[in-house]
Amino acid sequence: MCHWVRTGLYVLVASLAISTLSLAQNPLTPGEAQRIVTALLGKQPDRLETYFLHGTNYLAFGLTTDRLNNPEKKDIWIYTRSPDDKEFHQLWHDTMSDLLPERFVEVAGHSSACLLLEGGIAGSGGSTTRLGLYCIDADKFVEVDYLESWSSTGRHTITIDATRAADPSLRAYLESQGHKVGLDKPDILTDPENLENVEQAWIDDNGYATSGTIRIRYYGALKYGLMNGPITIKDKQCCVDLVHDGRYDWYSLFKGPVGGFDRLEHRYFLVYVQKDRYSWAGKLNVMGDWLYIRPQDGHWSVRFNKVTHKLEMGDFDSLVVQGKHPSAAPLRPKTEQSATIIVRAYQLVQNPFAHEGKPVDLAPWQWPMLYNGQVYSWSRGANAQVGYVGLRFNRMLEPQTAVFDVMAQDMTAPGELESVGQIIVILPPDVSRLDIMKTWVVIPLGTTDGTNYLGAVIHVPTVRFLKYIGQ
Repeated sequence: MCHWVRTGLYVLVASLAISTLSLAQNPLTPGEAQRIVTALLGKQPDRLETYFLHGTNYLAFGLTTDRLNNPEKKDIWIYTRSPDDKEFHQLWHDTMSDLLPERFVEVAGHSSACLLLEGGIAGSGGSTTRLGLYCIDADKFVEVDYLESWSSTGRHTITIDATRAADPSLRAYLESQGHKVGLDKPDILTDPENLENVEQAWIDDNGYATSGTIRIRYYGALKYGLMNGPITIKDKQCCVDLVHDGRYDWYSLFKGPVGGFDRLEHRYFLVYVQKDRYSWAGKLNVMGDWLYIRPQDGHWSVRFNKVTHKLEMGDFDSLVVQGKHPSAAPLRPKTEQSATIIVRAYQLVQNPFAHEGKPVDLAPWQWPMLYNGQVYSWSRGANAQVGYVGLRFNRMLEPQTAVFDVMAQDMTAPGELESVGQIIVILPPDVSRLDIMKTWVVIPLGTTDGTNYLGAVIHVPTVRFLKYIGQ
């Protein structure tokens, strides 16, 4: 796994110093600075900043040294030339993740210049902007992260992580810079019909309601994103399910809420906004006065009364099945084992014994977005063919024993998913392959002992596949 990394101070080439006999003790021109740094590196840097303070010339430059294997890692150098010196000398070097020099700054209480750095990373569950500051005279480096979460419905939220900014004065300076450019506040979209604002208005009125009569607001249109493009509920790219019900159309939006469209009055409204954006409703069902909602767990657990506007949570599987609506899930025979617990493959790797011997629902398409080794949010695979799923088939150990790689994504290292472990799946005699995009009912069996390529003993989480949800 890749994490934000800083190595200790070291000299890249101890003897590397460039003579500037021909240069007076004046600020460097951009061309002079570029020639000096190119001579030091043997190539042009990704970013170059210069500064002149009290007769001292400062050079800061960054370079991606391994673009193929570690494109997020940046090497940062600071070189200085004092008034009584004719050569530039290396003052500082460090290796960081996704940080590059932004500019030199002067911080109150410090006699030398400080280097401000900036970088960031975006994932499907949010983004992080990082500010760094190296103070030359104090030989201190501090960092502040601004984490913008997209995983909750409504407007985005910002969390500030300053745990790597122990020096109070340097931390205060960094946070003042972040505030100046608005990093501590999410972008606010002004159009009240933008979906973020529509969701937030519903949350402000009803909270994340579990029961009770809800307040409904009406809109002439629903719009999405910074470009404020209109949402078309007939578009299958954004609408997961659409049910026609006389005067009304009921819709569930991908990673969004459940709402209705009044075809007579031509206006939109919301009836259910889930807290976790990744728990959107996969199926809707109208029976009498009730709209039944089935979230990602595969159960009909929410319903909305079209007459009273009452929202209820509960177990409505049997009601929907008895209604014999075409979209209802088949009734499960009482003799079958039925799972009531939902797990992801990553959770089995973390603790293969948590639900041992009990049927659970396994969502193989979901992988974790990790930040500092912890689950920040869960993503849903958009394309199983290219491997954007929580489980990837590896190989068959035996005719009915399959090995799957468990995938995860580090929010500090954008790009491909990485394997963080494996699980073994024991298949029934009549099953030869599994559909990753369906929810599985499995029984965890603890672990199976094996060896890795070095010959060391490993313990691989093992489950027995029973069926698909609704089968």
